Amino acid sequence: MLIRVEPLDWDMAAVFLLFDNDEPAPEDEPVRSYLAERGLEPKRTAKTTVDDRECEVWRFGSCYLGPHLYAISELQREVVE
Repeated sequence: MLIRVEPLDWDMAAVFLLFDNDEPAPEDEPVRSYLAERGLEPKRTAKTTVDDRECEVWRFGSCYLGPHLYAISELQREVVE
């Protein structure tokens, strides 16, 4: 899973979570579970191709998901270690 943050207007940003459909990352399921357990749903979802891989994109507002980004990054770190 990749996390991408894009600035929008002043003091706002969009947070994108990109999940590779062909080769899911080990942290994908823990992150999806974390979000589901807290009732956090993406504002929008889409499908895209990144480096010839089909990906699912979840878009969130930074105010909505921002307080959870540290926990999500910790889930990624734990899987890598």
